Amino acid sequence: MFGLRFSTPRIVTVCLVSMAWLAATVGRLHPAAVVVVPMVLSVLVFVTIYHVAVTHWTLTWWGWRQSRTQIPSAPPLAVDVFIDDTAIGVVEENEQMVTLIELHSDPLAPAVVTDTEERTANKLAMADLAEIISEVLDVRIDTADFLCNGFRAAGGFAGLYQQMTGPTVGPAQRRSWIILRTQLLNNLTAIDRRGGDAKAARKVAAATCLRVADTLARSGIDARPADAATIDAVNDELRDDPPAADHWSHLESRNSFTGVYHADPDHVDVDSPQWWTWSVSQEVTTLVRLTPSATDTTRIAALVRYRTSAPTPAPPVSRLGPLYGVQSAMWQQFRVGYLPTVAPIPSAALTSKNPKLPFGPAGPLIGQIGDPLDHSYAHLPLAGPITVLCQSPTLLKQIALRATTTGRPLVVVSDEPEAWRPIVSMATSGVILDRYPAHWRAIEPDDDDSAADGDTATSAPTPGPDIDPRAILVIDTDEDWPENLPQVTILTGDEACDSDVELVDTDDKQGFTLKIRTGMTARVRSAPAHEERRILGVNPPTTPISVSPPAPRPPVEAPRDISPVSDTGGHLTAEAAAQEQPASSMTTSQHSPSTSDRVQHEQISDQQPHLRFEPIAKDDTSDTGPLPQRSAPTPSNPPQVQPHQSAIPHTPAASPGQKTDWASAVQRMRRANGRHRAPDDPEHHPSITEEPIPRPQPADTQAPTRPNDQ
Repeated sequence: MFGLRFSTPRIVTVCLVSMAWLAATVGRLHPAAVVVVPMVLSVLVFVTIYHVAVTHWTLTWWGWRQSRTQIPSAPPLAVDVFIDDTAIGVVEENEQMVTLIELHSDPLAPAVVTDTEERTANKLAMADLAEIISEVLDVRIDTADFLCNGFRAAGGFAGLYQQMTGPTVGPAQRRSWIILRTQLLNNLTAIDRRGGDAKAARKVAAATCLRVADTLARSGIDARPADAATIDAVNDELRDDPPAADHWSHLESRNSFTGVYHADPDHVDVDSPQWWTWSVSQEVTTLVRLTPSATDTTRIAALVRYRTSAPTPAPPVSRLGPLYGVQSAMWQQFRVGYLPTVAPIPSAALTSKNPKLPFGPAGPLIGQIGDPLDHSYAHLPLAGPITVLCQSPTLLKQIALRATTTGRPLVVVSDEPEAWRPIVSMATSGVILDRYPAHWRAIEPDDDDSAADGDTATSAPTPGPDIDPRAILVIDTDEDWPENLPQVTILTGDEACDSDVELVDTDDKQGFTLKIRTGMTARVRSAPAHEERRILGVNPPTTPISVSPPAPRPPVEAPRDISPVSDTGGHLTAEAAAQEQPASSMTTSQHSPSTSDRVQHEQISDQQPHLRFEPIAKDDTSDTGPLPQRSAPTPSNPPQVQPHQSAIPHTPAASPGQKTDWASAVQRMRRANGRHRAPDDPEHHPSITEEPIPRPQPADTQAPTRPNDQ
């Protein structure tokens, strides 16, 4: 942001002013006051902010304060100059002649868009254009601007479309032109040779425009000189929603906000695709200016203009620099007319670099090609009078829905208007027809008239209907094609038509083959998004669910005692408890569990089918004899958990006459089962670390009583 700039005039100026100040103030002012002025002067002259000196920032701020309330004036209207019956529009303003060349892309050249570039045959090399404008005979062209204006997506489907595509490079709509400017004072010889008056000056500009367009056409680019009406329409498009307030970093209009940024001239070839990736922008206008110099070199500069719905910070695009205080002057650079010289644009020499910039629209997305990891997507321009065949009805609706993002009108001829109504509602403008208009068909003469005239042929077709030439026509009907279809882009599912682009060989995985009349073929995958399916009225494919047979349930066993007690007073395992039988029928009936205990016991046994209860020691207060010494495990044979053992903490045995807390026991079992697992500590799991040894107990020890026994 901050820097230093030294030059001989700046150094000499600072030295002279500082010496004069010191000679006039030494001995009269305080030494600090004497030193402050040279230091402040050095900062103002040598320090730069964004490569601009502070003095220039001060002058810019003052000029912005004086002119920020002025509204930019509109360029004058163009006039037609006829050369060989070709109308060429010329704008004359401030002794400068301006002409325009339209660039039309090849409608049969699809674009492959990746995250960083746009691969298409519709590209213009800046070095070739610089060579063309420098070799025009006896005419000096001052500047040649390569101008593009377009947007990423428009209409009601734009938001979802940009979510599907992400920040990719391909704009759905983009128009491109070349603006040529010639100064009268630099071409007096050529003007005198053609008459020396104002009419001769306009002829020089028109002839130069025609010569450059013919040279581009010989190189394979469809370049056409624009007439006066086209130039006025382009100026209206570029000046749509003019600024009403000039802020320091952006312009405010009635319905939008505009910001102009300068691009790095040394990296135009790398950065130019990224200019179209900002999804917040409503409109993007790019300008690449070539200026021939007297030293046989051409300088290149670039500007990018974004229009948004709200004031936003700088766009997330690399190497775009802000332009503070000169937004209004930079906004006037995007016009077919005179260029104001209020602020210069950063430029660089076009030496060994040859940036190739795409022109024309990339078109809507039709699907993904190649390896999915490459993130390569195919876009179809849908520009010009071409016919696109879509083999399946779903694919036809999908392509028509994505074509609404171009902002062009949509005209649908269908036998099922209700099915197309959600799609047409997404377009900026559209209409649904249930049959072909009558004036789209040729009129056949009566038999009597034809017999009298001796002519049985049909009459000439009537002129085309009153339809926008930019419209997209969708034909989804079983009627025969009319003889007088308008010359627009047509999408159809009728395989009997003479198509230029075919989307055929569809499969169950939403894939198809792209075939172009030029012989190009590619396999494309185009799976509709969830919201896109809702608009198209297509349900997602059902996935068969494999239903496995239910597992057989284990047989229900008889309820067992949760904590059986052996004759010796220790707790028994499940196997040992099953083997031990009651001594008499009186004991069995005395210890039989109640109904509630059976239900609870069955639930616990279902959760732990292989539950094994280990004997635990009684409290120290019990009347027992001395305990035998435990044998510590040897290191060579560490204790391990057997497969049938369980590492679940158990409930201590209740003393005689004390009730057992069965709810706490069940809760501890659930915690041990994983719901609230205790930390893996040996003291919480004694059965894991060592094998407990049952303690001897007196023979008259009674079993713990249950709640229902009291």
